[in-house]
Amino acid sequence: MVQRRLAAAALLCITALFLASAGCVAAESSGSTRMVTDATGADVALPLEVSRIVSIDPMASHIILMLGGGDRLVGASFGPADRAVVDEICEGVSGIPSPGSPKGSNIEEIVRLAPDLVVARGSSAREASQIIDAGIPTIMIETESPNEFLDAVGIIGAAIGADERAADYVAAYRGTGERLRSARTDAPQKRAYLAGSGILKTAGAGWYSDALLTSGGCQNVAHGDIVGGWREVSPEQICVWDPGIIILTPYCQDG
Repeated sequence: MVQRRLAAAALLCITALFLASAGCVAAESSGSTRMVTDATGADVALPLEVSRIVSIDPMASHIILMLGGGDRLVGASFGPADRAVVDEICEGVSGIPSPGSPKGSNIEEIVRLAPDLVVARGSSAREASQIIDAGIPTIMIETESPNEFLDAVGIIGAAIGADERAADYVAAYRGTGERLRSARTDAPQKRAYLAGSGILKTAGAGWYSDALLTSGGCQNVAHGDIVGGWREVSPEQICVWDPGIIILTPYCQDG
């Protein structure tokens, strides 16, 4: 029961972050195209109206849904998300193919889908380069840290013409964040260990999952010992941390 409540709290927090943490990135237009700067600093020329989108990154796909661009997705990866739930949120994505993911992409299938925008993450740089070589505008994002996620929402918002909606979410996020902070001022923090792809893999300070635990009123036991991304740890280290609860990600292979 406790785990379900924490999971529900975490879902509410990540939804709040999704819904309103967008930074605003202005798109400069010229003639029939406009320029959007992506996470790599590249200026990408996009059509004035983006109508066909392929996302080969699950986080990007969810951000696109959040910003109201789901009906323009013609191909997308949703990672471990329940597709039935995704389809219920946006009927327009029901049955669309998943031509790629951070683990690899079918370039021929992406080209066949004829998108006017592809969204990828840094780990897909090789595939993104091939897509760009095929003449398809491609923007790169990163979402592993809180700041990267905020930038990604702003970049995608600018790319799909959802700047106003992103700004609305910013205001909603700030209000929600303040209410969360006020609600947990005197509440004891639960010491939590978050398992990634495996039970012995976790992340510490500066990573998105660390911020998510904090938003949910938990204390990440790895916060002070790990900086940055996911790291392998020993069973002995977990015992030393002595977490009050262990949370498994949906993609944890040891779940």
